[in-house]
Amino acid sequence: MPSEKGTVHIIDDDEALRESLAFLLRTARIDVATYPSAAAFLEETPGAKLNCVITDVRMPGMSGIDLLKRLRAGNRHHRSGRRAAGGRSDENRRHRFSGKAVR
Repeated sequence: MPSEKGTVHIIDDDEALRESLAFLLRTARIDVATYPSAAAFLEETPGAKLNCVITDVRMPGMSGIDLLKRLRAGNRHHRSGRRAAGGRSDENRRHRFSGKAVR
């Protein structure tokens, strides 16, 4: 397990996105740990105080919002701002690139 001081924890079920973000942060000399799910993150960081968590909102199993609620309830975070970002689904991406309208 990486050191918690200064580590950015990235939780996302999309491996390409997770690793791309990790690469970007590492080029800025930021310590990064990545996890494919909220469950994997919780299993690998039991009881750790966390400085920075970046999580996908919609994931199979526990959502990113539920993960943040759980961390807050367990007093595992430092007071911080929260931001959420949504992405397009694969189906929406396919329609966008094919020129078809997305409803």
